[in-house]
Amino acid sequence: MSRIQVVSVRQPPSKAGKRRGQSRPERTKEKTIIEIGLDTFGDVTGGPDGAPLHAAEVIRNLVDEAVLADQVGVDFIGVGEHHRADFAVSSPEMVLAAIAGRTS
Repeated sequence: MSRIQVVSVRQPPSKAGKRRGQSRPERTKEKTIIEIGLDTFGDVTGGPDGAPLHAAEVIRNLVDEAVLADQVGVDFIGVGEHHRADFAVSSPEMVLAAIAGRTS
């Protein structure tokens, strides 16, 4: 994966409401939620000999990286689409299906 992207920082909705006789809601401590995700276009990278890897190998590596990301708690994986020789993913839906088959 080539990039890390912070998707959102938000406050969870407050569950505090007005009680009878109170003029304002009860104060509660809220935690900030940060979702961290990865996105990629399946950039074709070089192998140990410096030659570009075959697109099939790049996609296998991408699926393995997504499985690892799931294991360590990354919130989401985004897979983009490019129809160029330097990007291996031309059908993100197929790659995401392969990732979904190996992650929870």
